Formats: sequence, C-alpha cells, structure tokens
Amino acid sequence: MGLMVVFLLVAGVVVLGFAVLGKDAKRVDTNLAILQNAEALEKSGSFEALAALEGQGDKTFPDTFRKIQFAAARGKKNFEIVRSDRDKAESDDFFKVQIHSPHESGSTDSAAMVLRCDEFIRRWPNHERAEDANFIRMSLTGEPSPQWTAAKGGNAPGKAFISITTLCEAAETEAGRRLAAGRFVQACGVYDMFLTRAVATVSPESQEKFKADMAKKKKYITDKAKDAFDKVEEKAMVLEDRKQYQEAEDLYREARENIALGENVKRCDEEIGRLQGFHR
Repeated sequence: MGLMVVFLLVAGVVVLGFAVLGKDAKRVDTNLAILQNAEALEKSGSFEALAALEGQGDKTFPDTFRKIQFAAARGKKNFEIVRSDRDKAESDDFFKVQIHSPHESGSTDSAAMVLRCDEFIRRWPNHERAEDANFIRMSLTGEPSPQWTAAKGGNAPGKAFISITTLCEAAETEAGRRLAAGRFVQACGVYDMFLTRAVATVSPESQEKFKADMAKKKKYITDKAKDAFDKVEEKAMVLEDRKQYQEAEDLYREARENIALGENVKRCDEEIGRLQGFHR
C-alpha cells in the first residue's frame, strides 16, 4: 500500500511537471524574431517596410511589443524624410529640365509649355517655384493655371485675383522675348491677349487701370513697329533701285508677318502685288 502511494505521488509530480513545461513552451516570445527583422530593415534603410511593422507583435509580451512599435515609428519618420527628399529632387528637376531651361531657350512650343506648367502646379502646388510656373503660364496664355487658381481657393470673390504688377510683368516678359526677335506683331498680340483674357483675373476695382496700363504698353510696341517699318521701306527702295524685285518683295513679306501693324499691313499687300509685276 505504501509503495502504491509513493508511485501515485511520483506520477503526479511528473504529470504536473509536464503541464508546467508545456505551459512554458507556449510562452516563447515570438516578438524577438520580429525585432530581429526590424533591426535588419533599419540597418538596410528599408524604412517603408519597417514602418509596415506598426501594430505587429504579441501584446502579451509588452516590453518587446513596445520595442517593435518604437522601431516602426522610427521607420515611418525616416521614410517620410526620404520620400520628402526624393519628391523635392524630382520636382526641382522637373521645373529645371521641363520648364525653365526650354522656356529660356525657346526650344519648346507654347502649347507644350502650358501643359508642363499646369502639371507642375498640379503635382506640387506648394513648391517654391509654383508661382514661377504660373507666371510663365500666364505670359503664354494671359490666364493663370487652373491648378494655381484652385490652390488659391478657386474663383470665389477675392480668392484668386492677381495683382496688376504681376500681370504687367508677365505680359512684358513674353512681349519682350518676341520684341527682341524683331517680332513686333507677335509682341503686340501678347498685350491683346492679356486685355482679352487676363482682365477677368484682376479685381473689379483695378480693371480700368489694368486696361489703361496694357494699352500704354501696346502703344509703345506700335510706335516701335512703325519705326522698324520705315526702315524696311528704305531698304526696299534701295533693292528696287537695283532691280532686285524679288528681294524687295521678300522684305515686305517678312515685314507683313512680323512688323506691319494697322495701315502698314495694307501697305505691305500693295507693295507685294506691285513688285510681283516686275519679275513674274
């Protein structure tokens, strides 16, 4: 009987021991493996993957779970920094390569440049060069970018009005580029475009002043064009005296395209028709 009691006691201890060991086996901290992975991700700079560990782990092991969340928070912060730097580099490069350089060199047509300016403002409305992109866009179209207008609060009263100074500078910039190339007709057209389109972007109380300023600048171009046309006439007379009728005709054709304004357009047509009679 005594042996039986001893046997039962030993068996009970063994069973209890297995139960305890089994319970301990289930309490292995699986967070350690996640922490090891987090450390490797952080060392390799894989911050996006590290940030994705947020919320992962076994909460019943609070110490290691908390370490996982701290690591994920660091990953999220560093990923935002990397993404911001990458986005800044991309936006700076876009403005320089797609907008500024081709605009300065004139290597891109106006329609394509307008689309690029709109895209830049749409993607990076808060970029430091967004105003420059809108300025270039206005100089080409006489109107601000819709994306710029939206970023400023839309077309609601008092939201997206543009100062007269800014509009005049935009008009002068584009007109000046054309004037420098001897394209008086096109330079004058810039001011016509601004008078037609840009006036709506000026506050109501400033519209009359804006129109007056545009008219004054247009008159300056018109006067310069008249002076340039007088020189064309002088050269054409010399060519005609030398019986170089074709050259004189070509001179008037070029003047009609780039210099002649107002009554001088009719003068070009008349002279072209007269000179054709000498060599055709």
